[in-house]
Amino acid sequence: MAIDLGVWFANTRLPSIETWEQSAGKLGVRLRVMPVDLRRHTGMLPITFNDSETGFEFMISSTWGRPPAALLADRDVFAWFKCFSQEWTETVWSAVAFAQACDGLFTDDRGMPYATIEEAVAFARQEAPIA
Repeated sequence: MAIDLGVWFANTRLPSIETWEQSAGKLGVRLRVMPVDLRRHTGMLPITFNDSETGFEFMISSTWGRPPAALLADRDVFAWFKCFSQEWTETVWSAVAFAQACDGLFTDDRGMPYATIEEAVAFARQEAPIA
C-alpha cells in the first residue's frame, strides 16, 4: 500500500541536501541522500538511513491540495514523499528532517498538518519509532 507524506515550505527555503542531512542528525538519525537537484527531481530518491540503503519517491510541486491558509503563511510549494509500508520509518523521519531544515509544515499520511516541528517529531516518535 502506498503512503503519502509531505512538507509545505517557502520556495526560497529549499534546503540543500547537506542541510537536510544535518537536520536529520539533529533528530538522532543518520541520513544520506543521493546527490540530485531536489527542485527538479521526480521519482525514486535513494537514501541511506541509519546504515540501511532504501529510498522513497520524492518531488516538489506547487499544485498540491492546501491546508488552512493560516498554517501555510509563505509556504507555497510542497515536497511530496511517497513510500510503501516497508520504507515507512525512513520516509517519516526523512520528511520530518526536511521540514525542520526548511521551516516547513509537515503533513502526515492522512493529510493532517502539524503546526510545529515539535508536533511533527512527536508524530514520528509515536508512529515510526526507531529501534
